[in-house]
Amino acid sequence: MERLSFKRRVTLAALLLVIGTLCHPPAGVSAGELVVGTSTGYPPYYYMEKGDLTGVCVELINHAAQSLGLMVTYKQYPWKRMLHSGKTGRVDAIMPLFKTPERETFLLFPDAELALEENHIFTRRAARVHFSGKLTDIAPHPVGVVTGYSYGKVFDAATYLDKIVTRNDLNLLQMFKHRRFAVGVGNRHVVRYFADRVGGVHDLVFLEPPLTRAPLFIAFSRKKGHTRLTAEFAQALRDFKRTRAGRDILARYGMAP
Repeated sequence: MERLSFKRRVTLAALLLVIGTLCHPPAGVSAGELVVGTSTGYPPYYYMEKGDLTGVCVELINHAAQSLGLMVTYKQYPWKRMLHSGKTGRVDAIMPLFKTPERETFLLFPDAELALEENHIFTRRAARVHFSGKLTDIAPHPVGVVTGYSYGKVFDAATYLDKIVTRNDLNLLQMFKHRRFAVGVGNRHVVRYFADRVGGVHDLVFLEPPLTRAPLFIAFSRKKGHTRLTAEFAQALRDFKRTRAGRDILARYGMAP
């Protein structure tokens, strides 16, 4: 067998290193599996349909992960447990959520969002609630919110509001139906979805202007050391959203840029 020269051996070693890098998943991910924590449903962003998890965020994440050679496994938790699973490294990432200073202490947020979300004040038309954009307008009313959710810095810091905390979006609409509060806060798509599930929620209106308009992210666990993966995933997500397939997904869910 011909003995390789030192130069050829170095070249071959470098080539094998490149091939090995391309064939292996990003550092920190076990066996090419990306474990993503979600909560109990937030349509159209993610929800169960015929036994499978789907939604605009799920589709975008799956395509971006596939381009990195990763297979995604989703695990569902109540909202606060989902946040805790990201904090403790029980999962690789959690989604979808807003970026806040407190969450950045234990999560890495990529510089590419999944989608934009608007939160609105909602009520019954007959309640005749006035909202000009100032939170003081709704101060006379108890306001339904979901535990652990952020509704923007101003709302989160408004301790003068009488906030009625509910377990999840379904519970929010159940309590609204039974008139535990006349005013709630939520995403228009999500509120309508759960209003239909609850039934009997009539005369529902969303007040303008939106309370918040902010990006939703997938965020990676600092505990898992996913700094490199966060950057790689951001680029993969940006690249996919520029494709025809990516634009079609956003348009199908009414979120075309």
